[in-house]
Amino acid sequence: MSAVIRRMSDSAIQLPEVIVVDTSLLLGLGNISSEARWVVAHNFLRRLSNEALLNNVLILIPLVVMMECYHKTIQWHYEMNGFKGNWTNAGYKSNPILIQGAVPQLTQFRQNVINLPAAITGPDDLIVTKGFVQPIESTLLDNIGKFNLLSADAEIIAESEHLGVTDLATMDNDWSRADGFTVYLP
Repeated sequence: MSAVIRRMSDSAIQLPEVIVVDTSLLLGLGNISSEARWVVAHNFLRRLSNEALLNNVLILIPLVVMMECYHKTIQWHYEMNGFKGNWTNAGYKSNPILIQGAVPQLTQFRQNVINLPAAITGPDDLIVTKGFVQPIESTLLDNIGKFNLLSADAEIIAESEHLGVTDLATMDNDWSRADGFTVYLP
């Protein structure tokens, strides 16, 4: 089976009460592309934001999503400073202080997420309850095999499961294999 797919461009669809947003979509906060899929993504984020401001939608951002966004922002910073290709070895490992130049961007990105408004969820929010005895790491491994996903995506879905959320927003078509979830795609 596969996920139930909802198109972000369909303004007639009812938004869920709680939704988890993936890295690919969140990185779009800074993308000013006029490419059709990014326009759709921006409009969907704006719609989510408007509904969140009215307390109609709770937007959740797993900590792993923030980590991926920070990592990508740092990578772009190093690449803009001439460290292309293997930027971690050629750039970061030999010039760790250069990361300081990315801190204002990271801080602004975090503020943009909070301004959505979105809640960043972390390990404190994933406390195992009597009703859910499977550790998140085990759920992550199951999701890799069940949905044929890479580990970060499988972990985001595992966190969503532990939080009881089945609605996910992403730019990544791989998530359409997440049976039991509703996936919002451009």
